[in-house]
Amino acid sequence: MGNSIHCIRVVILGVPYLDALSLRRIDVYGKDNHLHHAGSVYSRRTDIEVTWFIYLLRCADNSLYCGVTNDIDRRIKKHSTGKGAKYTRSRLPVELVWQSSGVDKSTAHKAEYYIKQRSKNQKEMLTLGRGQLHDALLEHFGILHR
Repeated sequence: MGNSIHCIRVVILGVPYLDALSLRRIDVYGKDNHLHHAGSVYSRRTDIEVTWFIYLLRCADNSLYCGVTNDIDRRIKKHSTGKGAKYTRSRLPVELVWQSSGVDKSTAHKAEYYIKQRSKNQKEMLTLGRGQLHDALLEHFGILHR
């Protein structure tokens, strides 16, 4: 067996799973039981792109936790039962205090990072639907309070 590279392309449900020539693996089924392809997430049953949300939770110690999900109800239940993020597990109960309008996955993750870099005071103003952070999210990401 030599060092030759064979081009193998595996396709599952019409979506490339492995492209051996470029040595790029594409995760087909992720934790959220959705079909993943090249950074976009599609429902298993349709090719409609899934909507993502950024959210803020108020923890029992009055801290704020910022996260991203494509199923807000399921994610809040996970946090509430102690099976969500490590940060919220020791700060139960949690309460949803802010949720964005729906955006694509890339925008959601960029906005989450942007929010996490801001001060607690700015995040508190965001939960009230005003302030510099609120305006910046609208201007830079097109995100509104939902």
